Amino acid sequence: MANEKNKNNNTKPVAPKKYNAISDLDAKKKNDVAAWAYEIYCDFCKANGGVPSEPEQVAEIAGRLGKKMLAGKILMPEKPVQVYVNSKMASFWM
Repeated sequence: MANEKNKNNNTKPVAPKKYNAISDLDAKKKNDVAAWAYEIYCDFCKANGGVPSEPEQVAEIAGRLGKKMLAGKILMPEKPVQVYVNSKMASFWM
């Protein structure tokens, strides 16, 4: 039993893997990011009573997505996340 306990304590935390673009992600991670982006968008619309219309609002959504991606062990520069959110905004409205 002592060996099992030591084995569990020796596990190192997994660092987020760095990616340069959404297209670098595998299919599962792309699906996760798309679901998170939609969830964040819907939460934003409910909280603000409408769709984002200002660049600052879109940047806020991108920032929230970036934090969610980091929590999901996906590290990506801010610019590709912003580009992704901007490209998805029209499809979210439908």
